Amino acid sequence: TLITGNLIPVTDDAVDLGSTTKRFKDLYLGPGSLFINNQKVLEDDSGTIKITTDAGQNLNVQAGGTITMLSTGATTTLQDATVTLGPSANNGTVNINGKLDVVGTIEAGDLDITSGSIHQDATNGNLTIKTNGTGFVHVNTADLFVGAGDPASDEFVQIDENSIKKVGGGSR
Repeated sequence: TLITGNLIPVTDDAVDLGSTTKRFKDLYLGPGSLFINNQKVLEDDSGTIKITTDAGQNLNVQAGGTITMLSTGATTTLQDATVTLGPSANNGTVNINGKLDVVGTIEAGDLDITSGSIHQDATNGNLTIKTNGTGFVHVNTADLFVGAGDPASDEFVQIDENSIKKVGGGSR
């Protein structure tokens, strides 16, 4: 049957399109929107499919199996002020396959890792670097300074490939 105008039911929220036993196979829609309970939930706007919620509404994707987000452009973006990964009870594992490229800071408790720095935030907090069994810690640098403060003005122990010596007070 061809329809030349809008298809509008006589009574609001009273009739179904299909049923659990008599379903439609495919639904073809042109550019536009899908509204559920007067809320626009899906929109195609110039080649971008948008899934939206109103203020106070949440998008909750529930599945008994695996949820996969994949783009043919090889980039998927999750963008918000805070993005939480993993179970709310903090008892799961988040696996990252490939490179983790962090622009800002990685925070683990009181430990911050930024470009060029590993920092313990806790006052008088300890930082332990250790290996298991017969492993070793390899520090690959020209000079290693041990001490608090600025190596150019305070006293430090300097370790390099040839010596261990006390330096400081501007002697560098």
